[in-house]
Amino acid sequence: MFRRFEGANAMGGLHIRSILDDGNSLKLLSEARKQGILYPYAQREGLVNFFDPKAVDWWWDHAVTRITDLGCRLLKTDVGSALNVQEDAPAKLRYKARADHNLFPIAYAAAPFHKFMQLTGKRGFNHTREGYAGIQRYPFIWAGDWGSEWQWFEPIITGGSISVFPVWATGRTAWKVLNGTLRAIRNSICAGYSLVCSVRSLS
Repeated sequence: MFRRFEGANAMGGLHIRSILDDGNSLKLLSEARKQGILYPYAQREGLVNFFDPKAVDWWWDHAVTRITDLGCRLLKTDVGSALNVQEDAPAKLRYKARADHNLFPIAYAAAPFHKFMQLTGKRGFNHTREGYAGIQRYPFIWAGDWGSEWQWFEPIITGGSISVFPVWATGRTAWKVLNGTLRAIRNSICAGYSLVCSVRSLS
């Protein structure tokens, strides 16, 4: 699927989540539990601990290489804001998770950025939906689907402009308020994000 991009000054990628689960044959969640690479007491079961280099290596070797071997050369790292811990977590861990929350999407984006750089020998490239100060090191940002009115676009344009992102984009969704109900009529300018991203190489 990804090989068709080779030689076309483009690369193909896949939309993924920071959360592992078990499939019919591939049992990533079960194996991750055994290896201890999940963030402890995470509310979202299967959340990879991207702060741990051993967890990043395990995630890359057992999950991502299944698609890099097919020619995948970038990821859309979604669900970067998922780091919250359970209420019964030890107090020390709850405190640590609060401190880690804004750093998690940066660690999550950094993991494939550096791994792809090692794999290809070229500058890494990553497509991520969320981040805080420092995320601009791992381009590029997709700001999500927002309404078509200025009240939605103003903060996106302002935030993207002052955040020093080398590359950033957003989807345009027509949001209509009808009879007090918010209804979405999708008209995205960012097609294909749910499966494969094809982006021109930055060189």
